[in-house]
Amino acid sequence: MDKAELIRRRSNMQGQLAQKRQQITILSGKLERLKSAKVRLIRVIHDSKQYQRKIKSFDTDSSLWRGTTQNKYETLTHHMEQSLNEYVHHLGRVEDRMNEEIQRLSNQLDRCHSDISFLNSNISNLTYSIQIAKEG
Repeated sequence: MDKAELIRRRSNMQGQLAQKRQQITILSGKLERLKSAKVRLIRVIHDSKQYQRKIKSFDTDSSLWRGTTQNKYETLTHHMEQSLNEYVHHLGRVEDRMNEEIQRLSNQLDRCHSDISFLNSNISNLTYSIQIAKEG
């Protein structure tokens, strides 16, 4: 391989290296935003579970409630508990999806770091070959 071809290949790899570094910056930003959103979601889940416990522990004197009023109260209480249970369950599924996305982004980040190491190694080898071609 002649010197011009070696220089062209090295330049091409340096361009790839710059792209990978930019990709790392973008992925890191996405990952940090997602982790921050997950922290906020965990707080919401915690607060929702506290509301669940409050609703379940809310006790009224059942002797004060009669007929239609008692039925309406029990129905509304049941609907609130059921809705809150579904909401907390949904938040748990959202957290699971966030964890999967965090893992996917982390894997992409690891691959980018690996690609950068590979490119740096090849650029070093090409630089050495170019030096040898200059001397020869």
